[in-house]
Amino acid sequence: GTLWIAVHAKLLDLVRHFGDAGHVSPTTILRHSAGVTQTVLVDDGAYSALTTRGVSLLHAGVVEVRGDFEAGETVEVATRNGDVFARGLVGVNAMQARAGAGKKSAELPDGVNHEVVHRDDLIVL
Repeated sequence: GTLWIAVHAKLLDLVRHFGDAGHVSPTTILRHSAGVTQTVLVDDGAYSALTTRGVSLLHAGVVEVRGDFEAGETVEVATRNGDVFARGLVGVNAMQARAGAGKKSAELPDGVNHEVVHRDDLIVL
């Protein structure tokens, strides 16, 4: 058999429902991530790009980071006004996201992921 270790209890419910972890997509996991308290607020340009072009969220589009998180955790993505429009798995921790907010990729320190949330790990709600 296969041993699965789930970070979120909801993941186990999804695996039980689908009967096979291979049928549980990242999109399904993100849609069912309840109780997310971490939020990344973005500017209007990032909102437009994320919702219409399916791009990754870069540091340049981030205006505020609420809550603490580690890379790989689920966050909500919201407009400046706090209206949540997406969820995603972050590629950086909260400290890196705060330090990089509003900066172009070339301005980031070496070793910091240029994508706050990769487009493959983002779902627009």
